[in-house]
Order: sequence, then structure tokens, then C-alpha cells
Amino acid sequence: MRGLLSVREGLVRARTRWILLVRAILRREGLQVRSGHAESFATRVDEVPLPDHLRVEIAPLLACLAPLNAELGALDKQLERLVVADEAARRLTTVPGVGPVTALSFVATVDRVERFESSRQVPSYLGLVPREWSSSETLRRGRITKAGNKRTRWLLAEAARSLLRFKGRPATEHLRAWAEQIGARRGSGVAVVALARRLSGILFAMWRDGTEYDPEVLGGSPRANRAAKPNAGTEGYRLSDRSVREPGERDTSRLADRKSRFQDGATGHRMPHHAPQQRALLHRARREG
Repeated sequence: MRGLLSVREGLVRARTRWILLVRAILRREGLQVRSGHAESFATRVDEVPLPDHLRVEIAPLLACLAPLNAELGALDKQLERLVVADEAARRLTTVPGVGPVTALSFVATVDRVERFESSRQVPSYLGLVPREWSSSETLRRGRITKAGNKRTRWLLAEAARSLLRFKGRPATEHLRAWAEQIGARRGSGVAVVALARRLSGILFAMWRDGTEYDPEVLGGSPRANRAAKPNAGTEGYRLSDRSVREPGERDTSRLADRKSRFQDGATGHRMPHHAPQQRALLHRARREG
């Protein structure tokens, strides 16, 4: 499975590189090809009135696109057969925006669902969580870590873009509304990453619990969902799940925990090494007492 996905990725990158080269050559002459699917690029190039010398230049590249598209089509059919044979991957394709390639890549990357205790660990494993430089009560977060499998992370981001781009789907209304709220505050790029991170948690929960995508679980409250479906295992679905916290959002629970550990210094526990002034004040109070 991993080998087929790697081969497909290499062919797609080669096709993209050739298409961009043809576009650059045509742009040099002030010509432009209308947008469309990569499979129909050669047909769209034929629609452009090209001079003879330019047509001779790009002819080898256009000749290579036809067999490359045929090989990619054969690979896609083979991957579709693998999805039908794999029960976990078939369930993941019930999520809107998640196709056979994304589902198989996620299954191949996670490997075994027992490796993770909860859906909160999967986004971190895929590099979809922000970097953190925290000290005492100060929380600092940066860009995502980009750790783990690059292909799976990119495919999840593309699935998130698909959910945000195509509106009017009742099955994705709650996910899109949640991401659009983040986009209004932080920008579209942060919204895409946050939605990709949430999709990773949803896919993990579906695989772990053996369930299919249910938009009603996303739309209801966590307490109502647990009461209606006590065995559904909706951990990865909850809107209030801490694993889907957007980058830069303050984690109040961790802040409260750090405050409590600082206050424990009065009971004899070690205080943080980065609080010398507070330690000096505490020792002075003990001596005076």
C-alpha cells in the first residue's frame, strides 16, 4: 500500500512539473491556457493558437502526458480496489472530501489504531499541532511542527480545503461553520490547518470505533451524543474536544495546572527553576515566620 502511494505521488509530481513547464513556455510568448483538470491539459493547449516553433518545443512534453495519465488512471483503480478490500479505509471514505488516496494514506501512516490512546495524539503525530515555547505561566505557540508523514498531512489539508470550498453540503455544514469562524479571526490558512487537524481526529475515532461518518454527531452537544449513543465513541467528533484547539488559543487547563504547581511551593515542593525572585521571597517569609 505504501509503495503504491509513493509511486502515485511521484507520477503526480512529474505531471505537475511538466504542466508548469509548458505553462511557463507559453507565458513567455504572452499565451495562457485556461484552467481545468490535469488530465485535460493537452486538450486545452490545443485550443490555444500556437506558432509552429512553439508547438515543436512543447510537443515532447505533451506526448509524455498521455501515457502518464493512463498510468495514473490504472493506479487509481488499483487503489480503489484496495479501499473496497480494507474495511477501515472504506469507512474513512464516508467522510466528505476524503477519497481513496487520503483514506489509504491515513491508514498506512497510522498503521495500527492501538498505537494511540486517544484522538488527541494523532494530530501531533502528523505534525498538525503548533510548536510551543512555554515558560511558567506564559504560553507561546508558533507554526505547526510539520512532523510525521508529509503526504498524509498534505492530503488532509487538501480535504479541508475541499470542505471549505464546496458549500451547500448538509453533511459538512457544522465542520465548515466551525472552520469559517476560525478563518474570520485568524485567516483562511489557519482555518485550513485547524480543520485538517480536526479531520485527523475524526478519522481516527471512526477507525477506532468501527463507525461511519455521522453529521448528526458533529451537530449535537457532547452530553446529548453520549446519551443517545453511549457506545458510539464520539471522542474525536466533539466540537469541544481539546485536540481540535486552534493554533494560538490559550489552554486554560494547563495554565491552571502550572499555577497550582507554583502555589505548591508553600507546602515544601520544589519551585520552578525559572522563578528566582519568587523563591527568594518564599525563603524570606519562612525565615521571618
